[in-house]
Amino acid sequence: MGKGVRSGLNMHRARHTFATDVRRAHPDIGVVQHLLGHSDPSTTAGIYGHYDQSDLERAMEAFAKTKRDEDADEGA
Repeated sequence: MGKGVRSGLNMHRARHTFATDVRRAHPDIGVVQHLLGHSDPSTTAGIYGHYDQSDLERAMEAFAKTKRDEDADEGA
């Protein structure tokens, strides 16, 4: 494999990792679309719109925290 090909694959992997990390930190897929420069939102959604178990666990933890905070505010 030539130098450019290997470098290109590493850059592609870095771009994908960056986009995945941004999507996990910010649930709005439009943010990732804008950062990557995709003109069609379905391109971004098709690649980065999936969720894995850790995404679902974080969502449930955030939901539970919000409910606890609401309950604490109501009891105050």
